[in-house]
Amino acid sequence: MLKLGKILKPFGMKGEVKIASESEFLSARLAIGKTVQTADHKELKVASFRHHHGVALVRFEGIESMDDAEKLRDVELLVDEASIPPLKDGFYLFELVGMQVYDQNGYLGEVIEASKAAQTLLRIQGKEKVILVPYVPAFVKSVSREEKKILIESIEGLV
Repeated sequence: MLKLGKILKPFGMKGEVKIASESEFLSARLAIGKTVQTADHKELKVASFRHHHGVALVRFEGIESMDDAEKLRDVELLVDEASIPPLKDGFYLFELVGMQVYDQNGYLGEVIEASKAAQTLLRIQGKEKVILVPYVPAFVKSVSREEKKILIESIEGLV
C-alpha cells in the first residue's frame, strides 16, 4: 500500500475534509466513486472531490457532517500499489525510494525519500550523512527499475 495523503481537518458543515497530498495524481486517485483505505483497513468511497485555494477537498460516502468529518482528522489514506498504472516515460516518486545511488566515484547510498516541492529532490542516506540531490538531468544520468539503481554525476560540494 502507498500513502496517498493525510486528512488534515474538516472543511465546512457538510462533511468535506482537507487533504494533504503525497500523490502526484491526487485528482485521479480521488475521483468520484474511487475507494481508498485507511491505515486501519477501513474503506472510504469518494463522494465528491474539488480544489479550493490550492487545497484538495474531499467528501466520502457516509460522512455527512462536520462531526463525522472530525472523526477522520489525521487519518492516513492509502492506495494499493497494484492499482496504479505504470508510466510510459519516467518514474513515480515512490518508485525511486529504495534505489541504490552511484556516482562516477562509486556507491553513495540509498534513496530514502523522493519529494516534490519547487522541484523534485532525492534524499539519499549516505555512509556518513544525508545527501540531497535535485532530480534533474544535470545530476541524474540514468535510472533503472530492473536494477533498482540510479546513476548521478556529482559536482564538488554536492556530496
